[in-house]
Amino acid sequence: MSAPWFVSPDTDKIELTWEAPDGSEHPLWIEVKHMLTVGEDRAVMRAVSKVKQAVKSKKDRKETDDNSTTADLDWTEYSFARMLAYLVDWSLADEKGNKVKISREQIGNFHESLFELIDKTIDAHVESREQEKKAPSSGRGRKRTST
Repeated sequence: MSAPWFVSPDTDKIELTWEAPDGSEHPLWIEVKHMLTVGEDRAVMRAVSKVKQAVKSKKDRKETDDNSTTADLDWTEYSFARMLAYLVDWSLADEKGNKVKISREQIGNFHESLFELIDKTIDAHVESREQEKKAPSSGRGRKRTST
């Protein structure tokens, strides 16, 4: 067991069945992390965001006193980055039976329906973990101390 302030490296193995475009069914499994560390979560967001600094002219700055910063999220890349962060292992193999290494390139080569199956499975996994965290606890929470 790890110290309570660190994310434990627990994982879940999830059995799936994918229906290929030709109608054939293929059993597979994925192993996913229970939860991401704060570093992994921030890395996902960093991988998909583009920060823009709106630099205004000297005149505009005097009038509004506003140098705003915005972040644009690339939602296309979000699913890839999140999938890579959560996936620990899978049963996918090539035509010779060799296990396929998890990578952005391999995920990018998936059939759309396989990508969606794994993406939705991770969505459901994350939602399930969130619901577990929201479950009523034994009254413990943040303690306040007075000085």
